[in-house]
Amino acid sequence: MSRRRRPPRVPGTAARSEPHKRRLIGPHEVLERIQEAGGLPDEIVDSPGDSGPSAATESADEQMRALGRRVLDSLGPERVIRGSIGDDAAHRMAWIISVTTSMRESVPRERRCRHIRAADPKVTEIRTHAALSAGIWQCVECFRQTGAAALKLNPWPNECDLCGAHGEKFNEFSANIPGCLVTGNICARCASFIGTEATA
Repeated sequence: MSRRRRPPRVPGTAARSEPHKRRLIGPHEVLERIQEAGGLPDEIVDSPGDSGPSAATESADEQMRALGRRVLDSLGPERVIRGSIGDDAAHRMAWIISVTTSMRESVPRERRCRHIRAADPKVTEIRTHAALSAGIWQCVECFRQTGAAALKLNPWPNECDLCGAHGEKFNEFSANIPGCLVTGNICARCASFIGTEATA
């Protein structure tokens, strides 16, 4: 008698009494700290890296950016407000620090898929999706197996996924960092950082 294969369990999705507390910092707060410190050092602004991203990182990044564009296009223009971080290095750094801090805090290592854990520290070389509200970070292959049901979990329904502000209404956001499509809920203040007005 053949048995149906069950999709892999999303790490850490067993029932828990209380979600873990996240230590988040919003992009406005990060930018304030950068400015208080006198801005970014010139060497960070002038030389972003010695060798640049690997070919695998560039490939994964382009594929995930294309996926992000397809998702947004499928929603239709009436449901999508496009924002921009702009060209200011400090502004961009503040956004990246806020998003990656939320990734670390929302998805502890044990809740990341095994492929991401195995790829560390070269995670940017594989295609991944981080759903901050659901507290999961998976490679595309694992996400295909677990399906969208994993995204329905939201341990922090009343928190902005970037700054942690409490509220009842949030807007969904989508952002790309190398190799990864990041999605989550965003408050009006954090939405204003990327030049958008919240619609909730």
